[in-house]
Amino acid sequence: MQSVEQLLTTHPALKALFGQLNKARVRWAIFAGSEVTLLTGNRASTDLDIIVHNDDFEKLVQLLPHAECVLGKSTPVTAGDGEKLKSIADNLTFVLDGTDVDIMSRAWFETKDGKFPTYLTELACEQRLTFSVAATTVYLAHPFDTILIKAFMRRGPEQNKHDQADAEALCSQQRIERSYVAQRLAETGLNAGAEQFLKHLQLLI
Repeated sequence: MQSVEQLLTTHPALKALFGQLNKARVRWAIFAGSEVTLLTGNRASTDLDIIVHNDDFEKLVQLLPHAECVLGKSTPVTAGDGEKLKSIADNLTFVLDGTDVDIMSRAWFETKDGKFPTYLTELACEQRLTFSVAATTVYLAHPFDTILIKAFMRRGPEQNKHDQADAEALCSQQRIERSYVAQRLAETGLNAGAEQFLKHLQLLI
């Protein structure tokens, strides 16, 4: 398993990026597949996924002028059960030290049941996992925030995705507090497919 310490050791440019974000007081966290890799070792991640607080996105655009910026990027998603939905977010993408970096803000899902925000709120910022390594602070999203995103997408091996396996790995290796689940869902809501996914993981009664 690649730990946070190994990530900083093997990718010094990423360490510099994290230091840059912290110095600028950007509220950020590693999430999605990158977080699964760092917390569980369940699989290798092919890129680095970062989410930032909505209010800090413009600051980030100024901080990273070389990055490609797409506002309101709409990505179609077909869930494993066939549901069609869209993932919509503001994105910054660039390559750093041979790693594809994808930074997301103002993220939400659009389904036939409505719109469901999954961005980094004040509550989600407060519940980040914090690692201090060699004078650099690295933040990971609360594991439930990654599970929540995967609950909406629910993609499987037929799409070369690992949403079910990733969520199960996080649940088995990380403590998921029911109080945080309830608070976070009060902010985001759930559509029917995501609700069934969380019930299967026994995160909902």
